Amino acid sequence: MSVGCNFTFVLVWRCIKQKKHEWFNVKFATLLLIKVHLLAGFYGWWRAMDLRDVKSEAQIEVVSLQPNFSLAQLASNPDLAFSERTRNIDSLLGDSRRALAATHKKNHDLQRMLVWPESTFPAPIFKDASAKKLVSNFAKEEQVHILLSTVDWEMQVDGSYRFFGISVLVNSDGVIAGRYNKIFLIPFGESIPGSTWFPSWAAWLREMIPNISEFEAGQEFTAMPIGDAKISAPICFDGFSPEIIRSMVINGANLIVLSGNLAWFGRSNAGDYLEMITRWRSLENRVPVVFATNSGYSLYWDATGQVLTKRMRLFEEGHLSAVM
Repeated sequence: MSVGCNFTFVLVWRCIKQKKHEWFNVKFATLLLIKVHLLAGFYGWWRAMDLRDVKSEAQIEVVSLQPNFSLAQLASNPDLAFSERTRNIDSLLGDSRRALAATHKKNHDLQRMLVWPESTFPAPIFKDASAKKLVSNFAKEEQVHILLSTVDWEMQVDGSYRFFGISVLVNSDGVIAGRYNKIFLIPFGESIPGSTWFPSWAAWLREMIPNISEFEAGQEFTAMPIGDAKISAPICFDGFSPEIIRSMVINGANLIVLSGNLAWFGRSNAGDYLEMITRWRSLENRVPVVFATNSGYSLYWDATGQVLTKRMRLFEEGHLSAVM
């Protein structure tokens, strides 16, 4: 559309400056542009109305926390960590109990999922048996599915390790029901580009950036079942990739829960950018999307990109809830 507008403006300017009698072409281009706008607008309205008339039989209540934990101990620049709240499991479980009590579910047959955003769960659930037991017991006690993000690693034959950023679904029986390995890795944050080709350069970067991570990219577009619903749980910058979210939907996901932590960027517009891009993922794929973050901005959209909840402020502590 912008290209069409620019073309028309250039044509008008050319006629004015060169005093040529090409106003018929200007009128034709203008009318054509108006018609294209009207057709595009009508098509968008028709598709939105068509989607609103369709109600999925698979519904789930989603409760997400925004605990606003401080990550000063992990940040390369602690001055950007505006929160002073200590990250620990006790605080996370306390927040969860209050959020679940405040969003008391009226329909006992409705599946319920609690979302702990990226960087809020402080333990590797597959390596820390006590933390795993706490989560399992809490899920059974509250009869809630829990979606969390953490890290995991595997030892190779040569003694080296492969690290992963992961999302894990614990069902209401306290059993791990699914796992997703993050695909889109942030250069110089979660990976070192070219590290195998330039090992000395990679070693220098490890010294210069103390908290740099080196994760292995995932390969599967996992969709995890909760009743009749299927959940995909991309992590943070996974949302920048249309291909990743599209492949998850093709794989059966009818709800996307994007877990993020943008506390590293301080009071900047990084959260606005990821929020805007994540909303496009719901519009592109016609699926509802939950954007759950540690420090803001958290909110939910339906399959047409309409906002379902309030938009939590940057560095605000609280929770959101809606039936998706």
